[in-house]
Amino acid sequence: MQFTNLTRAEEIGANCYLLESGRSRVLLDAGMHPREVGSPATPDFSLLEGRGFDAMVLTHAHQDHVGCLPLAMRQAPGAPVYMTEATSGLSEVMLHNSVNVMMRQREEVGAPDLPLFSHREIENAMDRWEVVRLAEKFALGEDITGEFFDAGHILGSTGILLRAEGKRIFYTGDVNFEDQTLMRGAKFPTEDIDVLIMETTRGDSPVPEGMTRKTEEERFIRTLQGALDAGGPVLIPVFALGKTQELLALLYESKKSGALRGGFGLYVGGLSAKITGVTDRLRGSAPRRHGDLKLAECLPMEVVGGRDIAQFERKRAVEGAVPQHQGLPAQREGSRRTDCIPGGSQCRELEFWQPKLAAGDPNFVGLTTDTHRHPHPLDGERDIEQSERQRGSAHLPSQGG
Repeated sequence: MQFTNLTRAEEIGANCYLLESGRSRVLLDAGMHPREVGSPATPDFSLLEGRGFDAMVLTHAHQDHVGCLPLAMRQAPGAPVYMTEATSGLSEVMLHNSVNVMMRQREEVGAPDLPLFSHREIENAMDRWEVVRLAEKFALGEDITGEFFDAGHILGSTGILLRAEGKRIFYTGDVNFEDQTLMRGAKFPTEDIDVLIMETTRGDSPVPEGMTRKTEEERFIRTLQGALDAGGPVLIPVFALGKTQELLALLYESKKSGALRGGFGLYVGGLSAKITGVTDRLRGSAPRRHGDLKLAECLPMEVVGGRDIAQFERKRAVEGAVPQHQGLPAQREGSRRTDCIPGGSQCRELEFWQPKLAAGDPNFVGLTTDTHRHPHPLDGERDIEQSERQRGSAHLPSQGG
């Protein structure tokens, strides 16, 4: 048995691994590095030595695991790709968005090799996607079998138990063992694992004493309430897939419980809105809290460009793919409401946000790390003390991006 790492860098990025047993070869994920452009952002497929693979497994739809899926599939024409139903629906959106981003990068950075794949190639590749349920055993070639387990990371995310040569190998993908607002904690096998392959995004970062998800959620809502009471806008840079939906559910819970008071305008970026619509459509396909909650309808919100979230799913509805749902409640004219703005990590729609942010001192709340730092976050209690009008950021504990 042999395990080969095709990831070019030892960090978050183009996750891709090859497992070989007997005559079977299985590829695990095929991500794209978020900070590289063009070929350096891809896995090193030359390590496949032109021999392809028998089957592929996709653990979830984040870019660092799915971003190079069409390129990987070129290496093995005809090989099936196994994933959950939710991962299939979300991956379609993420990959088409990736083409749009690469076309924009082609002009912005002068990269003539972009895009690395096309919209048509994605549509053709989907014919080889195989949807598998949790705890369902399936063959990955002659000598390897697989079985998915819920990873608790985002909708549809999984770890996979691989059986080969009488051994049990478990690949976690990205994992979260804590219950989130929407997602339930991972449910992984705990016995008789011979080899464990796991993500360690925060493996060397101990949780500060006294910090829990609940205390950070409470601190976040207090910070948000203080900013809204002061009449200032809040910009929240979060991932379009996963964190946006968790944030919408948290805001809904907080409004319902009375922890978050008053009215505010809520604006959501286009990709975040589209993924939220897909998440609502697939909400029953994976373990989740608030199983019946439709995030696109739980709070009045607007989408950049003037479309509501429901519109992103209407094309499917017209084609008969999914039932059409109602639009979002309209904002009352003349009501005074401050702005709460969940944005993408690069906040490309800044021209749209600028007049809203200019209305008062902007409050930035979001993820900050040593290697992924937003331009002007207000970090922690130090900044809360620094200015009465600028509130500190509250970071919700997360694992695996």
